Formats: sequence, structure tokens, C-alpha cells
Amino acid sequence: MVGVMLYGDIANKQNLLDSIVKQRDITVVKKDFFQSGAESAVASMPLGETICQCNAVSKGAIIEAVQRHHLKTAEDVKRCTKASGSCGGCRPIIEELLIHTAERSHQEPAGANTMCPCTVLTEDEVVQEIQMRQLSSVQDVISALGWNKTSGCSVCVPAIDYYLRMIRPDIKAATPFEETEQEDGMCTLVPQMYGGLTNKDELRRIADVMEKYQIPQAVLTHDQRLQLSGIRRDELQHIKEELHMPVFPRKKQAIAPIKTCPCSHQESVQAAAAELEKHTDSLLMPAKIDIAISACVDDCALAAVRDIGIVKAVGGWELYAGGQGGQNARAGELLSVAGTLEEAGEYIKGFLQYYRETANYLEQVGQWIERAGLIHVREVLFDDELRRQLMERLEEESRLPEQEMIKGLM
Repeated sequence: MVGVMLYGDIANKQNLLDSIVKQRDITVVKKDFFQSGAESAVASMPLGETICQCNAVSKGAIIEAVQRHHLKTAEDVKRCTKASGSCGGCRPIIEELLIHTAERSHQEPAGANTMCPCTVLTEDEVVQEIQMRQLSSVQDVISALGWNKTSGCSVCVPAIDYYLRMIRPDIKAATPFEETEQEDGMCTLVPQMYGGLTNKDELRRIADVMEKYQIPQAVLTHDQRLQLSGIRRDELQHIKEELHMPVFPRKKQAIAPIKTCPCSHQESVQAAAAELEKHTDSLLMPAKIDIAISACVDDCALAAVRDIGIVKAVGGWELYAGGQGGQNARAGELLSVAGTLEEAGEYIKGFLQYYRETANYLEQVGQWIERAGLIHVREVLFDDELRRQLMERLEEESRLPEQEMIKGLM
């Protein structure tokens, strides 16, 4: 789609303008445009949709500014976000968005945003109470904050545990950490190979262990690791000791093994992936995160549809965030551009720590970006001092003794 001329009802003009900017396939645009429905055009827009093309201001950024600063008029929005501050063509859609935001705030049912049915508090309020009262266990939170169920539920207990460990990294996890998966009474184990790199000594030890303990097979996984399957539970500890390798943590909200692509830059890419994994694989995350690095134009690591993707570009590296694979696949949004892989790694570390500190439990990267606003996230990362502080906190937490143990037994 390269252009459009409208007659009569032009309520959907913003969606069409966005389709032109993003050069969407005309068949898809027509299908979306002519679908019937009572929902207004502004209501159906995703939070990441750009409202002001001139100043790159998204719907989510405007809603956030309206709610945070109690903005009432389009002029207020312009002063706060610069939306409609150039050509002014988006002013009508901003006025409609103001009305929509006000109506939604009145229609929001009480308790709709509570953490779970066990409490009337939102997740932000629970976190604030934990910090103010210096609570240190799940049961302390449940008792002190007047939970309806004294034992909590499957929703709030892991969420409270996560927030406690983020606020107080020295607190022991309420749920025992598992390093293996079980299937039919047998275990699987994945020796950690940072950046997908291994050597003859590690491979020889793996083969010797498989032969000694009669492990039936090793599967090469999609994330460039070897998964040992069919391990007896009573032999698991001996196997981990004899491997002399860290064990990749399978059952936790964490960063999945970083995917890389074979190319002319393979050595530097795998080294960068290994360095990033060593600094982050022990860290607790709000949700599982997929990261990939592609150093070719074909993007054979599919970095563009990962939670975080690094793609080689002319003269540097492009950083994408908020992508998603699967049936509802979507490309990530351009987060930043870096001159070197080392610089890209610094942005990613700052991004990950800010995500850890501000995302809700189980909130995926794409959902968090829509809620926080891509422009806001960029502003944080582009501030050298803020990025340095985020990286320092990430480094500090990754060095904690308890988290070092989580990396796996030698």
C-alpha cells in the first residue's frame, strides 16, 4: 500500500496512514478495513501503533502521559509528548483517544486489576507494601496484607515470590528450583554450552557419561544445546558431578539459550552470545525471554521475531525488541542501533535490568513495551548514566552467591 484517497467517513484514516508507512500488503489492509464491528478505530489500535508519524509518538505513550499527568486536551498532549506538534494531522485522532481513555477509566470495574481473587490490591500496590513494610516471605505478605485465602493461590504465590526475590535478591526461593525435566519417571538434563560453543573435552566427557550410565540418547535442540534424555533420578547427581559442566536451568522464568547464526562473523557472534549468557543466565526474569543474534541479511536466527534480536546492518548492529514467534507472529520494534556487538551487549543488559525492575510477573517483553511505551524505554537506555546504573545492578545481582549456585553443580 502506497497511498489512499478517502471520501465520506475518514474515521479509520490513522490505521490506513500507518499501513502506508509500514508498507503493508494491500490484501491484508483491505480485509482489516472492511471488517464490520462497533469498536472505534482508536479503540482497536494496539498500544504500539504510531499516532503521530512526525514525532514517532505511539498510542501507548499518549495514554501513559494522559493517565500519569492527568491531561485533558490535545494541547496538553502536544506539550507533554510533542504529538501533533508538527503538521497537526493527527490532532483529531488524539482528541478521539482522549475521549476513549476517559470513557475506559469510568467503565473499568472495581478490582479488575487486582493481583488475583485473594486480594483487592494491584501488583504495584503489593510491591509497594513489601518495600514499605520490609516483608521477607510469601506468608508474611499474605498475613500482613489481609489475603482472603491464608495459603494464597497458584497465581499470587509465585508472583509474590518473584517480587520478593527482586526486592531482596538474598531471599531464598519459596519454590525449590529444578534443573531438569521429568518424563515417564525419567529425567532430562542439558549441559550448559555458552553461546552454543563446546570443545572436544566436553564432548568426550558427555560421551563417557552417556556410556557409563547407559543414557539412551542425546538430542541436538533448536537452541544449539545437547539434551541428555532417559536419566534415572537416583543417578542424576553423579552425572552432574562427572560432567564438570554447568547445567542449563530448565524450569524457571529465565533467558533461554541465545540463538546465533553460522556466518562469516560466527566467532565474534558466538563470543558475544556466550558473554551475555554468562552475565544473565542466573538472573530471575518476569517471563521467559528469547534472544537471537543474526550476522547475515537472511536473519537465519530469526532475531527479528524474538523478544530481543540483534541483526547485522550496514556499519553496525540493529537491536529489536518485542517480537513474537508462533501463530500470532510479529516483528520486533527497532530499539536502537549499535556500532559494535560490545555496545549492543551494553544496551541489552540495561534493557534486561529495566525490564526486570518494572515488568509485572509473567508479563512478556512485548506486553511490557506496549505498557511502558517504546519511547520511554529508549529514553532510559539512551541516558548514559541510567544505563550504567542498570548494568551495575545487573552485574551485582548476577554475582550473588545463591544465584551462582543456580548456574549448576560442578
